[in-house]
Amino acid sequence: MKRKTYSRSNLKLTSEPGEFECVFATLNEVDADGDVTLPGAFEDGAAVRIAAWGHRWDDPPVGKGTIYERGNEAVCQGHFFLDTQAGADTYRTVKNLGDLQEWSYGYDVLDSAPGTWEGRPVRLLKRLKVYEVSPVLLGAGVRTRTTRIKGLHPALWRLTPASVRASLEELAGPDLFMAAIDDALTDAQIEEIEARARAARLRRKARSNLEILRAAIEAYGGGGHSQAWVKAMVRGEIEAMVDRVLQYRPDVATRDEAERIVSAWLSQPVTQ
Repeated sequence: MKRKTYSRSNLKLTSEPGEFECVFATLNEVDADGDVTLPGAFEDGAAVRIAAWGHRWDDPPVGKGTIYERGNEAVCQGHFFLDTQAGADTYRTVKNLGDLQEWSYGYDVLDSAPGTWEGRPVRLLKRLKVYEVSPVLLGAGVRTRTTRIKGLHPALWRLTPASVRASLEELAGPDLFMAAIDDALTDAQIEEIEARARAARLRRKARSNLEILRAAIEAYGGGGHSQAWVKAMVRGEIEAMVDRVLQYRPDVATRDEAERIVSAWLSQPVTQ
């Protein structure tokens, strides 16, 4: 079984938390291994595992997806298992790395032939069996990218009461949860989520900003999430707050200090 790695990402949003799309191979291009992958090499609609970081086959997969050829690119559409610790951690790492993210895939060669490409000897890959796609630290290819990856930040920002928004802006600046907010959801979706979040807050009788955050996550997408998923997403949102404090507060020098600021805000009583 062989592996190839490719680089670059360009983040956008899909419809559900943890979903992503990446271009994991470029067709008709000589890669660093001296191979050219030809159109038709990948099976459209084939299911693949999303392997743990760096092709760790001894660890459980962190997601699953489906691969397609689209133009001169091979694309994987999938989602991370946010109800597992490894899946949630990998999702946050891929999302946070942005343009530094690189990708790899594990495969067997089913059909190939020697040939020449732009005057140089190459191996022409005609048909491949792909077993997994994996995020990695360093890659060997070019012009691949994460084209979409979805988080909860835009929905949470839109459904948060005005008083809480004001507190967040004071805490870390107006861009705390910015991630294409206006394009993330339709007005109808926002209204539905807001209604469910309000109902969840009333049921829980939230007394702090942390309880507001948890209630909003529990209500996201209609609710029904596992407690492990909710816990992972709450932890991810808190980590994002800490990151934003460090980014937008020049007076905060250390992560410990940023964590104390966020913790104090989360503990504050709710004023609505």
